[in-house]
Amino acid sequence: MHLGDLGQPRVQGILRDMFARHRVSGSFLFDGPDGVGKSALAVELGRLLNCEREGSCQPRGLFHDPPRKQEEDACSSCRRFRSLQHPDLHLVFPVPSGFREAASGAEPKLDADFRQREPRTIVEVLRGKAVDPYHKPMFERPVGIQAEVLREVVLPVVHRRPVEARTKVVILAEADQMAFGIGNLLLKTLEEPPADCLLVVTSSVPERLLPTIRSRCQRLTFAPLPVEWMVPRLEILHGVSTTDARLAASLAQGSMLTAGRHLSGVFDEVRERAFAIMQSAAECDVFELLQLATTTARGWSKQRQLLPLLLQLLVLIARDTLLVVEGVGADETTLVHQDRIGELQQLAQAFGPDGLRRIIHAAEQSERQIAGYVHTELTLSTLFLSMTRESDRARAMMAGEA
Repeated sequence: MHLGDLGQPRVQGILRDMFARHRVSGSFLFDGPDGVGKSALAVELGRLLNCEREGSCQPRGLFHDPPRKQEEDACSSCRRFRSLQHPDLHLVFPVPSGFREAASGAEPKLDADFRQREPRTIVEVLRGKAVDPYHKPMFERPVGIQAEVLREVVLPVVHRRPVEARTKVVILAEADQMAFGIGNLLLKTLEEPPADCLLVVTSSVPERLLPTIRSRCQRLTFAPLPVEWMVPRLEILHGVSTTDARLAASLAQGSMLTAGRHLSGVFDEVRERAFAIMQSAAECDVFELLQLATTTARGWSKQRQLLPLLLQLLVLIARDTLLVVEGVGADETTLVHQDRIGELQQLAQAFGPDGLRRIIHAAEQSERQIAGYVHTELTLSTLFLSMTRESDRARAMMAGEA
């Protein structure tokens, strides 16, 4: 069996052992951060289970072989799994209410900016994911997996015979975004799926799934991806230099999705906002911070994925500043924000080491609160004001020492 390299050696080792013992069946829960390959590995499992050459086809060569060579070296089933077009592969993911299956008439071709704009149809989302396995569409409206999708799509597919494959594959991506309470519809299916069905549930916040869902699945936890693994793949996927790919990978905390957003330009805006917040906190500019809390919460209300990104960046900036304060920053390879060393040195003068550690803890706590859908503006305001107190405390200590 040739299982592709998706940067998850521990998980892939477990799955290889399962393949060797012919035990890849039933229900799985893949949990871990966004953008680490959970859905991509689920598709790869489906490809292997249905390979017409008993698993001897090479894995998807996205990062290695030319596309034409990939097609020549793969069976018909593997080719269609790679392009997400196999009739027995069913990928379900959160979309806005009323989002269309396909456009009327010919589906438009993907343009160069498909990663940055809101997709038009589910078909377009799937085509984007076929190009970039880590792609996650960005919608301006709230998204979710609705009860009717489970009743009218998922459950009927699970219980009918495959169209042509040995094993049909159903992937319920980001299942923690199911409408409240509808997870109960899946319990019987997860506990006793048909023998000809592989059902994979993925989640970046498994604690939000029903405990009964978690207990009915074979659970595999994905780790953040190594920077060295990410860099060459980002170069190929996004057509960027090694320097840009390394910066994006360092900032992304092991997420190809986050790194890709950085390279597409979205990350730059969030990063500038994070540095502006740290600078305002260092200057104890309460008015500016409250304005930033308001504009961030309201301006990004339809792009909720940007808020955790902002808080993660605040953590990384505070971490880098702490390294500078403690003298570790002399070796710039230690710093994530190597290109902003001057600003980090300025911030280091405003915050003490203990204060920076408290800022890191508070930002991480705020990220968890926002993931639980608490009041966003209030959470951000509370965090930003607590950062000014750390600057005040550091100034008072310096004055006392003088």
